[in-house]
Amino acid sequence: MQQRYNLRLLYIAYSMLGFTVPIFDPLYPYFSTTFGVGFDKIGLVFFGGSLIAIISNIIAGRVCDRYPFRRILLFSFLVTFFGFSYFAVCQSFFSLIITVIIVNIGYNFVWPGSYSAVFMDFSENYSEIYVNLDKFYYFSTLFGPLLVSLLFYLKLSPRILFVFLAAVFGVMFVVFYFTFRKEEKRKYMKAGLNIETSGFISGHESYRARNMAADERNRNTIKNINDIEHDEAMNKSDCKEKIINTDLNNDGLECTYAYKGFRTIFKKATVLSAVTLTLFACVMVGSSAWLTTYFTSFDVPIFLSSIFVSIYWFFTFVGLQLISKMLKYFSEARLLFYGGLLSSIGLVFYGTVPNIYVKIIFIIMVAIGVSGIYPLAAAISVRENPQASATASGFTVAMGIAGSLIIQPLMGFVAEYFDKRNTPFVLLFISIIGTFIAFLMVKHLKEPVFPG
Repeated sequence: MQQRYNLRLLYIAYSMLGFTVPIFDPLYPYFSTTFGVGFDKIGLVFFGGSLIAIISNIIAGRVCDRYPFRRILLFSFLVTFFGFSYFAVCQSFFSLIITVIIVNIGYNFVWPGSYSAVFMDFSENYSEIYVNLDKFYYFSTLFGPLLVSLLFYLKLSPRILFVFLAAVFGVMFVVFYFTFRKEEKRKYMKAGLNIETSGFISGHESYRARNMAADERNRNTIKNINDIEHDEAMNKSDCKEKIINTDLNNDGLECTYAYKGFRTIFKKATVLSAVTLTLFACVMVGSSAWLTTYFTSFDVPIFLSSIFVSIYWFFTFVGLQLISKMLKYFSEARLLFYGGLLSSIGLVFYGTVPNIYVKIIFIIMVAIGVSGIYPLAAAISVRENPQASATASGFTVAMGIAGSLIIQPLMGFVAEYFDKRNTPFVLLFISIIGTFIAFLMVKHLKEPVFPG
C-alpha cells in the first residue's frame, strides 16, 4: 500500500534530519576559535537561523495546505543540499551565516507537511505515528555528535562532515523523486479550496459531486445563458462559505471546506500548546546546543563533551519510547505537564552538582522530560484544527523553533559575559514557566492533573 510505503520513507527522512539538525551544536567552540568570534556572535548566527526556521514553518504550513506534499519534500532536500555544499566549499564566518540560513529554509519545510500528511492518511492513530516519527529523529541525533567527536579525536577537518551531509541530501532527493508517490487528498477549486479527506469517510455526496449533477441537469434544460452563469457564481460562493464539521467522532463527516488560513487556528488549546512548546524547546535546544560550551568551564575537551551530547539525544529517543507507551493512559497535555516537572527537577541538580559525570545523570532527566514536546503539541493542534492541519502544525512547530530563537542569543550572552556555569539556571527558570503553562492547558481541557 502506497501510504504505508510513503510512511516508511518519512521515517527515513526523519532519521536523516535527526542526524543533521544537531550537527552544529558541538561545533560552537570550533566556530568561535576558527573564525575568531565570541560566543555572543555565534548565538546571534543561530538566532538568525531560528528566525528563518520560524518563517519557513509558517510559510510551509500554508503551502502544504495548497500544494502536493511530494513537491515540498523535493524542494526541502534540494535547498538543504545546496546549503551544505556551499559550506563544504567555502568556510568562513560569512559562509556559516549563509549556510545556517539556507539549511533552515530547507529542512524546516518537512515538518508541517509530514504532520498534515499523516493526519490525513492515518486519522485513527496519528498521535502514535507522530511519536514514532520523532523516535526515528531522536535516535539518529545520537550519531551526528558522535561523528563530530570522532573527527576531532582523529584530528580531521570538519569540512569532511559537510561534504558528507551534502551527499546525504543529494541522495535523499534522488530516492524521493523516484519512489515517493503521494495520492493527494486535496482538490482545489478556483473559487475556494475544496478538500476531500480520505481519513474521514463521507456518507453523503460531496459538494463538488452535487455541483456536477446540477450542471448535467442544466445542460439538459433550456435556460438563458445569463441565468446559468449566475447559478455557477452562486455555487462558487457557497463553496467559499462551507466549513468543515469538526466533530471527529462523526463517521459520516463531509470534509469539504474553504481554506481560511490563520483565522481558523487560534483556539485556546492550540495557543497554550504552542506557548508550552516554545518554552520547552528553549530547554531542549539550550541543554544540547550549549552543552559542550558549558562543559568547557570544567576543562572537558570537545571530543568528550560531544559524546555527552550524543547521550543527551539518545535519551530523548528513550523518552519517546516511554511516551508512546504512556499515550495509552494519559493525554498529550498531561504528558507535556509531567515532562516539564521532570525536566525542572533535573535542571536543579544539573546546575548545582559539582561532579561532571553525576551531571550527566540529571541532564538525562531533562532529555527525557522534553523528548515528546513536538509530537505532543502538534497532536493537540491538528486535533483542534482538522480543517487546516498543515497550517496549525506549521504554526505550532514554528512556535517551538521560536524557543531556539529566544534561547540562542540569551545563552550566548550569558556564556560570554557571565559565568558559563550559570547557563543551567536560565533553562531552569524557563522550564518552570513552561510547566505552569502546561498545567493551565490541562485545566483548560478539563483533565485531571494527576492520576487517580
